[in-house]
Amino acid sequence: MGILLTQSTTFIIGPIAQLLGWIMNGIFSVLSNLGIENIGLCIIIFTVIMYLLMLPLTIRQQKFSKLTAVMSPEIQAVQKKYAGKRDQESMMKMNEETKEIYEKYGTSPSGSCVQMAIQFPVMFALYQVIYNVPAYVSSVKAVFTPVIDKIIGISGYQDLLQKFVKSEKIGRVALDFTSDTTTTNTIVDLLYRLSTGNWNKLAKTFPDIASSISSVQDSIKHFNSFLGLNIGDSPADIIRTSFGNGSFGILIMAVLIPVLAGATQFINFKLMPQAKTNNDNSSMASSMKMMNYSMPLMSAFFCLTFPAGIGLYWITSALVRSVQQICINKYLDSIDMEAEIAKNQEKAKAKRKKKEGLEERQIVNNATIKTKNIKDLKSIDYTAKDLENIKPGSMTDKANMVRKFNEKNNK
Repeated sequence: MGILLTQSTTFIIGPIAQLLGWIMNGIFSVLSNLGIENIGLCIIIFTVIMYLLMLPLTIRQQKFSKLTAVMSPEIQAVQKKYAGKRDQESMMKMNEETKEIYEKYGTSPSGSCVQMAIQFPVMFALYQVIYNVPAYVSSVKAVFTPVIDKIIGISGYQDLLQKFVKSEKIGRVALDFTSDTTTTNTIVDLLYRLSTGNWNKLAKTFPDIASSISSVQDSIKHFNSFLGLNIGDSPADIIRTSFGNGSFGILIMAVLIPVLAGATQFINFKLMPQAKTNNDNSSMASSMKMMNYSMPLMSAFFCLTFPAGIGLYWITSALVRSVQQICINKYLDSIDMEAEIAKNQEKAKAKRKKKEGLEERQIVNNATIKTKNIKDLKSIDYTAKDLENIKPGSMTDKANMVRKFNEKNNK
């Protein structure tokens, strides 16, 4: 993964990240005015606000999931009926019968697609903002400006930075010096990813400006300090350092980051509504069970190696989702599904009626356009023999359609 060059420019995700960045910057500014300059607290508040904003989408998506659970036995019965039949006719019949079941419950197979289509880009953009705070929080980015100006003023700084990145084995970095803007951005992104040990090595790489580097390091450490941890360092690095100098309190806090990330993720999965499966779907149930255990373990591993700030975000988001899920579960349990289905059927009926009306008007409009040279449609008198000889789709057929429509409206 290459360096982000400050703000993401990815299609859709980039603009959303900019919007979320304004919120993040606003939160940091408010906290700063209160005398609290802390990125960790900013991440927590930001995450809570974002999940609260997405709550209506989450509720709608889970309503659909509960409705799907009600429909599931009927859909599985249709699938069992056509099991092993791969001819075109059988496949078409299976699709038609499945479609009828969805229509019966007033929904469609794509019922939750809109919610997911909105949520996924927001989640990716949210991660971009958390991962690259200086890109979106102007106060944090401004801290780096003085030392960047001094680094750029040193002859051969490009080679020195390249050697520094290589010797320190700093991943996810691709230095870009093609222009003044990209040079500044790439150095900002590099500096924000430095651990405590990296900062010390950077000062040795540029000894003439070591004091300026140390000053910036202190400012960033102040921003990143959360419950005794530097959230810019990975828990793995913190564990190694604290074990070496006997800071066992910090060591325990560092261990808690990946442990809580995995545990909260597991709790979140357990609270999610579980789809009911029959014996024929035992393999699917086994796959879901494996995911419920493997994903939390993966979260714990990633949070051990990523900066602690990412782990803080994952823990906060899992906790918020868990609290939301408890409330959503209570809400969904109180819903009368029969009434919900009836409501969906009425909405679907209204949509069909509107669609049919639009189609009818379109036909009339097309017929009118193609028969505009006929001066008086009302004067046309078709006999039974004429109607038999009218070719479907012809101009005469369309003119007759318009005549009938006008007669119906004039009655």
